[in-house]
Amino acid sequence: MKRAILVLLLFTFLKVSAQTPKNRVIFMPFENKSPIENKSEFNWIGEAIAKGLADLLGDSKEVSSLSIEVVSNEERKIAQQQLRISLTSLPSIASSLKVARETASSMLVIGEYNIFPAKEQTDATISVKAIIIEVDKGKILGSDEGLGDNSILLSEALTKLQQLQGKLAYRIFLRISGSVGTFPFSEMDFIRKVTNRVPPKAFEAYIKGLLSNQTELRENYLKNALRIYAEREDPSDKIYADAAIELGYLYMAQSRLQEAIRYFSLIPQDSSRYPESSFHIGLIYWQQKNYEQALAALRSAAEKLQMIKVHNFLGAVAIQASLAEKKDKRKSAALLNEGIEYLKNAVASDPENTEILFNYGIALFLNKDFAQAIENLEKVLVSNPNDGEVCFVLAKAFQEIGNKERAFELDDQARRLLRNYARLENTWTKNKNLEIPLRTSQVSREELAVVISEKRNKLPEKKAVNEIEIFLQQARSLYKEGRDDEAMQVLRRVLVSEPMTAEAYLLIGNIYLRRGEMNQAVSNFRTAIFWDNRLIEAYIALTKIAIEFKNCLEAENWLKSALEISPQNEEVIALQRQVERCSK
Repeated sequence: MKRAILVLLLFTFLKVSAQTPKNRVIFMPFENKSPIENKSEFNWIGEAIAKGLADLLGDSKEVSSLSIEVVSNEERKIAQQQLRISLTSLPSIASSLKVARETASSMLVIGEYNIFPAKEQTDATISVKAIIIEVDKGKILGSDEGLGDNSILLSEALTKLQQLQGKLAYRIFLRISGSVGTFPFSEMDFIRKVTNRVPPKAFEAYIKGLLSNQTELRENYLKNALRIYAEREDPSDKIYADAAIELGYLYMAQSRLQEAIRYFSLIPQDSSRYPESSFHIGLIYWQQKNYEQALAALRSAAEKLQMIKVHNFLGAVAIQASLAEKKDKRKSAALLNEGIEYLKNAVASDPENTEILFNYGIALFLNKDFAQAIENLEKVLVSNPNDGEVCFVLAKAFQEIGNKERAFELDDQARRLLRNYARLENTWTKNKNLEIPLRTSQVSREELAVVISEKRNKLPEKKAVNEIEIFLQQARSLYKEGRDDEAMQVLRRVLVSEPMTAEAYLLIGNIYLRRGEMNQAVSNFRTAIFWDNRLIEAYIALTKIAIEFKNCLEAENWLKSALEISPQNEEVIALQRQVERCSK
């Protein structure tokens, strides 16, 4: 009976929600505001919260079928790359809104957290504050209704971060969908969903492993996490992929390569971490010059990742394998052709990448396709006329096609540019071998995380100078010349296009301040800080205004924020003395 009622409620809710458009929601990393000395050790939690919320709500069929659609963590990172917003530092609110708009999101979730260390009888705790922003309006959700501080506040033991994510996901969903009283699932359903993925004790061991600075402790915690996870009742899923891959990274960093391969190899093919683990297995085998096994692992990674750097790397490994194969000429030729195909695809995706063009040119040269090799290698030479290795190979290519004059010219350049020219020439003269290494860039762990998605990774096109920046520069000049009315007109044009431009509000505040219109000045300085909470000039201006009006407590608060941002700023130091006098 209860089940029938639940189904009926869900059906009714689905029918109603189907009539209204879905909210598309994006989660940005939360800011670490922990009042502890070693706070940077906990910076990973901000990313973990964003990923946990996106995964939990994005993978929930019940949620996606109702009223919200979630931007995956991988899609969010790709958008950041396209906008040239750093993946390793916390974006400002303005940058976060740009990412939200790039992903066509209607709701943006940002937040902050504090870690409080363990005391005698209590575990370390985490408190989280989440804020939901309506992207089109640029306002906190609910602020129009006069709800005041509409943020979501939660605290939990740090080892129960998993449960906290479940609670937070549920409350964010309710706030966005406005489904309080009608949503047929409870907060406990969300907590069960997140804890069913990973047993709480396994998750706790995993978190403690990540938090540990001691290699042996980290190793033991991660192994415990694997063991506890393997004891789950579900016989089809016995590998805790996140813990296994961390052990792989741990052993790789210690050069315990066989152990690293062992744990990377545990990742099942249906796991989202499988391409990442396959790539590192291939990387280790490549370092050991075991090209056959390296290729087997890398082929699988390349198929899943579709990443330009990986295709370049795989192409280079295939060519190295071809050169190393001395006994079977047909096998060597097949490996060379495989390398050419991977590099051809990489060039098609990024035709300006000189590293890929170089490798492709070398591969074509080895395949005796000298005309095509010249075409690609000359592009590399244009970008760097002092590239001696390119000059050397081009000289040999022109020699092969009978252009002796160009060959002599390039050979002379190579002779001047290369210290090892004599050795390279001697090897070529003896057996026509090129002893020039192929070029590959290391693929970072962060880059792999970005592209583990269904999207093909293409480098963003270089954009023209930002129109907003041109307007801002114009407004700065007009302000300096005292042409405030004209500057204001330009700044209004900026805010029509980009309503979250912090510097525009700062300049408007300065104009009102010069006019003596203090209320408008304060309002604009506050708005500037809302969009960019690192804008030191706004804090300085607000501190000065508070001192002028004898609002000493307010001056102290603004100054405190300014000191956190720039404690060595001369103007901030001078204001410190003024605030002290104000308080007496």
